[in-house]
Amino acid sequence: VFCASLVMGQGAALAVPETQTALITKRTATWCTICGGFAWDMMKRLQADYDSSQAVSLNVHHSSGSRLHSNVAEAWIDAFESSFSQPRFYAGTEELGSGNAGTEAAIREHINEQNAVNPVAQSALAVAYEPETRSLRVEARMTFFQDGDAGTYRLGLYLVERTVMEEQANRGANVEHNNVLREVLTDNPFGIVLHQGAFTAGQ
Repeated sequence: VFCASLVMGQGAALAVPETQTALITKRTATWCTICGGFAWDMMKRLQADYDSSQAVSLNVHHSSGSRLHSNVAEAWIDAFESSFSQPRFYAGTEELGSGNAGTEAAIREHINEQNAVNPVAQSALAVAYEPETRSLRVEARMTFFQDGDAGTYRLGLYLVERTVMEEQANRGANVEHNNVLREVLTDNPFGIVLHQGAFTAGQ
């Protein structure tokens, strides 16, 4: 158990990078044999080939029977394009396949396309952890780099565990899981509302 506090930074202390980062999500489960087979190897290759400025790749355990299940994982996948099994890979919220060669090619194409786009918005974070109180303090700043149409714009902040040792069907009883979605740091699983309506660059 830990506590988290969020501060929205307004000053220039946090430099917001003008980059477009792809979001790649794998729906998976510790009991899923295929998830520990070719889909496992594919995710490891993607995580090795792209750094976090190019692509954020998450392992999301939707099934309540998975030993790494979380409520926020359920909420995420339920909001994505409909699918009823794992493994499944998503670019943004669009399903791209189960992890075969065609899926990998589509994901790599998506990442390269996203990296070449001028970003509409981006954020920067500063995180401090206090071990004695088991608390996180997160300072966040978001900047719009282009003018945009009216809508509701959110900032989501999530706890992602970089390395978890846990069982995985077809891999073993104690293997390394990377980038596991664990918790959301706001009341809503899709983040806090930052802006409603149209916006202008620099806002």
